Amino acid sequence: MTSTLTDERAVDLLLAECGRLAGEAFGARLRSMYLIGSLAHGGFAPEISDIAVALLLAAPLVESDSEQIAALAAYCAAAHPLYGRRLSLFWSTAEAFADTEAVAVPGRFLALDRLDLVDHGRLFSGEALRAGLAPPTRAAVLANARADLLRFVRDPARYGFLTGGAERDFADRKALARLCLFPARFRYTATTGRIASNELAAEYFRDRTSAPDREIVALGLALRRDAAREPTDAERAFLAEHLPPHYYQFLLDFLAILGTPPPAKGATMPMLLAALDGS
Repeated sequence: MTSTLTDERAVDLLLAECGRLAGEAFGARLRSMYLIGSLAHGGFAPEISDIAVALLLAAPLVESDSEQIAALAAYCAAAHPLYGRRLSLFWSTAEAFADTEAVAVPGRFLALDRLDLVDHGRLFSGEALRAGLAPPTRAAVLANARADLLRFVRDPARYGFLTGGAERDFADRKALARLCLFPARFRYTATTGRIASNELAAEYFRDRTSAPDREIVALGLALRRDAAREPTDAERAFLAEHLPPHYYQFLLDFLAILGTPPPAKGATMPMLLAALDGS
């Protein structure tokens, strides 16, 4: 495992347990176990990152597969308190990847996660299948990204702050880091058609923008990297002022990437979201 982990042994034990339980649950139907997410494409942050695992099963999927996956996740969450609750399981069949235009394929595998596996997946056990997997089309990736964007901004924890001037509680460092970095990551993927670490996506974004957007991304990376880092009062005031317009421009940029005409000049953020919803 990567040397950046603060508790490498805890992650190793969780992954070994996950592989063992998956083998017991699916037997010979378990073809491969891959690592995806930050454990594969880089930038794992021990205090924040999920443990993303992809299971490729022999076709066809059966009705009980989802129950087995849920039981596996529940056991790991209880047995591995340090990282088990952050275990995120994706599963499908290698054959399902042939439906490159699908946003979601049977099991649990959206286009963005399939792209991550095709581009960066690290084989943990089983057959080396990645080279034969077809990546999703750009249209499927953009549709997935658009849905995730709408869900993220419309989440009640963020919507009032980003659209209506409601006060934002910046006490949750993980949530704040994600709020700062989400636009950079999604701009990168929507523009390049690739998946990257937060660091690479932020670097790409910083080279193509100016203040205060650069400062927002830099602060997000600082919060992600340092478990003891807390925003200062000045940084909180800065984010309260600049994050809403940062997201407004993000929505305008995403509409342009989709080729969707924006609403009339001076449109509100809810109007931009509605335009994205109908694109």
